[in-house]
Amino acid sequence: MRQRHQKEYFFYSLNGIDKKIIIEDVEVYPEGLGAIESSFDGIIIDIGGRTTDIAEIENMKVKNPFSLPAGTMNLYSDFIKVINDKHSLDLKINDVDRILRNGLKIYGEEKDISFALEVFREYVEKIISELQINYSIKTHDIKLTGGGAVLLAKAFLKRLPNAEIVDNPFFANAIGFKKVGESIWL
Repeated sequence: MRQRHQKEYFFYSLNGIDKKIIIEDVEVYPEGLGAIESSFDGIIIDIGGRTTDIAEIENMKVKNPFSLPAGTMNLYSDFIKVINDKHSLDLKINDVDRILRNGLKIYGEEKDISFALEVFREYVEKIISELQINYSIKTHDIKLTGGGAVLLAKAFLKRLPNAEIVDNPFFANAIGFKKVGESIWL
């Protein structure tokens, strides 16, 4: 997906020196594209904090991209709400990682949280359902990136044997787009 843009002039100061930048062309890429190598053909799933962005990539061209308005922050919020409702607690989103890592103890007594983990299972099922509707998931390689890729890796990899997590999924997009910028500007 490429959008053309008219020339724009921007003025800034760097180290006390005034500069003028002329932007002649702009390219817009979906999130997730920076996380994959240029030879990748398949489906990229970028699970971020507020959205999940999905696209099919063929010859570095984006086909059929879409975004779901839910990410890890939504999942964390739903997870904590379910636990708070069941146990009359006032846990916050900041407590999620600790609970997932160590379990939930109330007054020193270990509590079952499997009922709350259903939030994560339902989300993975929703994404897989969307994938099945929009793509041929059995015949494409699938790459997972973003912070949610780590959180949901086990569930995705169990359901999608052709999926894998990109290296350094938290920062893969930034690293990839940095390389693109360097290839253009350096």
